[in-house]
Amino acid sequence: PPPLQPSVGEVSPHYPPHFMKGSIIQLANGELKRVEELRTDDFVQSADVSGDLKIDSSTVVRIEENHDKGTAVLGFSVGEQRVQVTVEATLEHPFFVFGQGWSSCNPQQTLHRYGLQCHRLTVGDVCISLTHKDASTPSSSGAPSPKDPPKDKQGAATPKRKQPSPKPGAP
Repeated sequence: PPPLQPSVGEVSPHYPPHFMKGSIIQLANGELKRVEELRTDDFVQSADVSGDLKIDSSTVVRIEENHDKGTAVLGFSVGEQRVQVTVEATLEHPFFVFGQGWSSCNPQQTLHRYGLQCHRLTVGDVCISLTHKDASTPSSSGAPSPKDPPKDKQGAATPKRKQPSPKPGAP
């Protein structure tokens, strides 16, 4: 039989590789950190050091999980203007929560998919992201930007990613 094809209109999950445990993220000051080692201060300092990045906050106002589809529709109140943004993401998609770290709707699935330890994302959590001052495009976390919601419906970010160098003697 032929391989199964997604139905027309069906969204195929996107699993951004930069969320994989061990992925190297370059901060605005040039420092390299593993994605699982990122802290709130890294986002704050990157915004301070960079002339073209600013930190945006997005408060989770709604979470509607659809276990049949393996997704959640998330409502955010974004930035100082409190713009309402809705994003559909996989249940395991990680978002960076202020003062807490990585969180998702299903931390067990996030650990399985990405190897990333997470808290459970809840209404009231404040997700943070770095956006370009002139283009409001997310660049370092899973939170949506106020002017340009993610086109892939994943809330995916695009931080600078470097492949880890193999250590001498490593298998």
